[in-house]
Parts: sequence; structure tokens; C-alpha cells
Amino acid sequence: MSRPGSPPASRQISATSECERSPRRRFGYVRRLKSGRWQASYVDRAGRRQRADGTFATEVAAEKWLASVEVDLERGEWIDPALRRQTFADFVTWWLASTIHLAPTTKDNYESVLRVHLLPVLGPMWLGDITTVVVRDLLACIHELGRKPKTIVNVRNVLSAILSTAAAVGAIRANPVHGIEVPRDGPTEMVFLEPEQILALAHAITYPEIRRGGGEHRRESYPQYGLAVELDATTGLRAGELWALRRGRIHLAAGELEVLESVSESHGKLVYKPTKNYQRRRVPIIPSLRTKLAEHLAGLPDDPDTLVFTAPDGGPVRHVNYYARHFRPAVRAAGLPERTRFHDARHTYAALLIGEGAHPRAVMERMGHSSITTTLNVYGHLFPRIHDELTNNLDATLREAEAARAQMAAGAESMGKVISLRRRKR
Repeated sequence: MSRPGSPPASRQISATSECERSPRRRFGYVRRLKSGRWQASYVDRAGRRQRADGTFATEVAAEKWLASVEVDLERGEWIDPALRRQTFADFVTWWLASTIHLAPTTKDNYESVLRVHLLPVLGPMWLGDITTVVVRDLLACIHELGRKPKTIVNVRNVLSAILSTAAAVGAIRANPVHGIEVPRDGPTEMVFLEPEQILALAHAITYPEIRRGGGEHRRESYPQYGLAVELDATTGLRAGELWALRRGRIHLAAGELEVLESVSESHGKLVYKPTKNYQRRRVPIIPSLRTKLAEHLAGLPDDPDTLVFTAPDGGPVRHVNYYARHFRPAVRAAGLPERTRFHDARHTYAALLIGEGAHPRAVMERMGHSSITTTLNVYGHLFPRIHDELTNNLDATLREAEAARAQMAAGAESMGKVISLRRRKR
């Protein structure tokens, strides 16, 4: 009776008739071919016969190879030869199809990085041939081409995610990207708008310069876009959250709105999904905007799923179009810094809250950050009041302790004098 994983008897007889077979061993098989060289093979844990990539000059060399494979299996470091010989392009096809947690925009970004930077170089290579040296050379080449640090970081991170999966499924022993340092891009400079600048931007979007030839700016005014700017700068919504806002999530009586979903564009299609951190939050609406919102909502259908802001044709707002056709021209018309981005309205909201003395926890909740650490990392430099308050409180605590100690010392001294006088009277 053959042991589990051994070849059928018919194959054993056939193999014996063609070449010499060495005696049975504890792990694997070694046989001598007609050429005089030796071939080594073994049965993996999935019951599949695996053979060495080449042959060996001696039986001892073949047995040493089997011994190394056995050690790898015992240590959990065994590499599947079939997967190792899979090309990077083939593995990426499976990886993209099986990575189901990515947001559509993130997946688009990964596909772009693969198409432009990774597949042209690594696509035809076997996974097992992609070493740390290969990766470092690739990233150095991208750097020499003058790509921005952000691009290089993105390439490294995408490649690392792919090869981490390759290591997890046993196609490679370890991720060759691990530990490779790349240039870091400095943080994007934020633009904090003054209240007067917010109103100027809203006015410029509401009443744009009419372009010749009609097109997107053939109307005299876009009041809903001006309202969107004011609402965004006083609620801190992300762009996708603003354009996904629905009528049923604005509660004017309570003076607040609910943030439940976001919209993004992927391959020309709009995708509605939960917010960035999958968090549901309520954000107050300032009283001066409630009347404007009420007037705007009065002109919309009563359906609670109706989008609050729409494109000129009545469909959903596509942020790319809005940004190019309305926001950028309004930034220039309002005389704002050229680097002003739509996201700076969100930063402005955070700055306004902090300027009013808001606690970091309150800022975190209104901004929809996943943790207070995120809030402090992004806006920590805007919290000088908190540092001053902590310093002053600490100073006051120590002064109170010193005063109490001095008072106790004075009390003890006066008590000692009273006792001394009583003793003299006796």
C-alpha cells in the first residue's frame, strides 16, 4: 500500500523501467535519469507533485536540495514553485480581482500606478525574481525621471501591498519592498480664508463672468453654488459629502444636518458610498444659513432622497466639472490666493472653530476624523490657546500649592508663639 501523496503504482513501474530509482527516503524522491543526472521531487501539503527546477549532477546534491525544502516546510517558509514562476502581470490580475475592500477611487489610483509605472517594467518578470535590488532600481529610475515624491511614495505603497499578498499566499518568502525608504513630500500648504473671503468666493461663484459662446456659464447666476460654498465653509463637509447631501438629512428645526454618505467618480460613473471613516455624524448649521437653506429647499421636490445640490442640467454634481468650470474661475475673480483649493473651505471651518476656542474633541467630531490624533496632526499648530491655557493652569496650581504651604507655615509659627506665652504665664 502506497503512502499518501505517493504516485500511482503504474507511474512507479513506468518510472523504474526508464531509469534507476534510489531507495525510499523519509521525504521526497530522487531518481537517476538516462542522462546520468539526478532529479528530485516531493509531494507538497496540497498533494501536488513538485519537482526541482533543474537536475543535479549527483544524488547527494539532489538530497541536499530536498533537505532544504523539508526545512522550509517545517518552518512555514516554503515557496510554491508554481506561484513563484507566475509573472507579476498574471499575479496582479488575480490580486486586483480578489482585493474587494478598495474604494472605487482607490482602485482607480492603483490601476493607474500599475499601468504607468509597474507593469511596463515588472509585468513579464517572475514573482520570485523581483528582489529588493530590482525594486530599489525601479524607484531610483522613477526618481531620476523627475517624478514628485508623492508619486514615488504611491508607487512604493502599491507595489508593497501587492507583494505583501504574494508573501502571504506563499509565492515569495518575504516582501522585497519592506524597509525601502523613499523621499517624502512635505505637507500641502493650507489656505485659511477670512469670513470676508468666504463671502467674496460665494458671490463670485453665484455671479460668474459670462463666457462668450455660452456653455456652462451661459446663465447669469448660480445661487445654489454660492450657497454650497457658504455651507461647506461653515460645516467642514468633504466635497463628496457635500454633493451627496440629500434633502431628508437636513433638519432645519433642529439646526443641523446628517452626514451619512459620500460620492466619488470612477471610470466616468458616480459611486455613492459611506463616508471616509464609515462614521455617521451630525453637524450644526449656523442660524444665518438656515433661512437661505429653507428658501433653496422650497424649490426642490419633497422626496427625502432628492440631492440638495445638482448640476445645471439637474443631474448630480460631478466635482471635477464643478471645480474646473466654477470654483477655479471664482477663486481668481475673488482675488484669492491661486493655490486655494476646494478642500481649503474645510480647513477654514476647522480654523474658525479653533479660533473660537473649540476643544480638539469637538473639532474632531464635527470634522468626522477617525481619532483626535488625526485632528491634532492636521490642526495642532492652530491650538496655541490650549497650550497657553495648560501653562497658565499649571502655574496657577503651583502658586496655590505655594500659598497653602506658606499659610500652613505661618499658622504653625503663630501657634508656637501662643504656646510659648502660655508657658511663661504659668
